[in-house]
Amino acid sequence: NINSTETRTVTVDRTAPTISVSLPVNGTIYTISAVLFNANANEPISTWILNYNGTNVTLSSLPTLLNNVEDGDYNLLLYGNDSAGNWGLNNSIWFSVDTIAPNVTIISPENNSNFNSSSVTFNISGSKVLKWCGLSLDGAANSTMTLNSSKTGANYTNSSMTNGAHNFVVYCNDSGGWIGTSNKYFIFVDNDTPSVQFVSPTDSNNALLTKNYTFVNVSASDSTSNVSSFIDFDNSLVS
Repeated sequence: NINSTETRTVTVDRTAPTISVSLPVNGTIYTISAVLFNANANEPISTWILNYNGTNVTLSSLPTLLNNVEDGDYNLLLYGNDSAGNWGLNNSIWFSVDTIAPNVTIISPENNSNFNSSSVTFNISGSKVLKWCGLSLDGAANSTMTLNSSKTGANYTNSSMTNGAHNFVVYCNDSGGWIGTSNKYFIFVDNDTPSVQFVSPTDSNNALLTKNYTFVNVSASDSTSNVSSFIDFDNSLVS
């Protein structure tokens, strides 16, 4: 006599699922701390594991919204396994979270500085990587500043400063579009040389005196600033 078992069918699956991330789109910059993740696979997925910058998060389903994602740049990897235990992995996705405007600090000139030149250089630093900076002088339209190599600072030189009092403010934005504003600073430019001349009753040049004293009188003026006069008498200053 011959006997046999019932027929059984088995399926061999050694192929990892193909995973395609639809959200976030590669290179996306989020200006909120909530990020939506979604993906597709060519077969049913039993478990999703999300890895961003080395942090693993097991997802119960997709799409999934993660809240309180900190500011920064992220490299996203999404793993998914099928019923046979094969793990699939998507291509690397990059995204950024940027919810904070940059702090803009004026390095130079110092507030309430005085200049005797028509050329003034402005320098600032930022608290994060900057995309653009502009300087507004006396409330006028922004002049684009030059970012440094690290893009955490900028400078601008104005070579045609007019005499008188000025104020300036610097605006900078980051890759997320957030705009930071510096404090308003004040400077004073006086590029004029004061006019000084002897006036009566000052004795004439090379005069021969028959007295043991002399009168000295001067007239001084400046179109921009107040003027103080000092007399140099035999290499000694007399106010």
